[in-house]
Amino acid sequence: MHNLLFIAIMAFIVIGIQFGMRYHRAHRLNYWLKRGMEAYGAQQYEEALPAFKKCVRIAPEWVHTRALLGMSLAQTDHKEDALREIELVQALQPKQGETWALVTLFYVLCMPEDEDALLNALDTLYHIDAHVAARLIEKPQFRRLETLERYVDLRQRILAEDAENIQTEPISE
Repeated sequence: MHNLLFIAIMAFIVIGIQFGMRYHRAHRLNYWLKRGMEAYGAQQYEEALPAFKKCVRIAPEWVHTRALLGMSLAQTDHKEDALREIELVQALQPKQGETWALVTLFYVLCMPEDEDALLNALDTLYHIDAHVAARLIEKPQFRRLETLERYVDLRQRILAEDAENIQTEPISE
C-alpha cells in the first residue's frame, strides 16, 4: 500500500513539473515573440533578431518564428542565413499551405528581386491551398509582379480555382 502511495505521489510531482515547464516555456516564447514583433513592426530589425533567435531556441519546430527570423535576417543583409531559415521552414511542414504562405511572404517582402523563387513559392501555395493564395495576392506587394507573364498566368489560375471552390462549397445552415 505504501509503495502504491509513493508511486502516485511521484507521478503527481512529475506531472506537476512537466506542466510547470510547459507553462514557463510558453510564457518565455510569448515574451520574446512580442518583443520581436514590436521591433520588427517598428522596422528595428537588428533588435528583432535576438528576440526571434530566442523564440527559435524555445520552439525550433514552429515555422512562424523561423519565418520571422528569416525575414529579420534578410532585412539586416544576412541573406544566406535568411535563406537557410526559409529552407528550414519549408522542410518542417512542406505540405502545409501556411508554410508556403510564409515562404511566399518572405520572398515578396524581403527578396522581391528573386522572382523565380517567389513565383515558385506562390505556385506551390496555389497547388496546396488556392484560397490562401488568392487572399495573399490581394496584398499590394504583389502589384509590381503584374508585368510578369508568369505571374499574370498564375494569378488567373489562382483566382479561377478560388472562385470555383467558392461556388462548389456547400452552404451551411
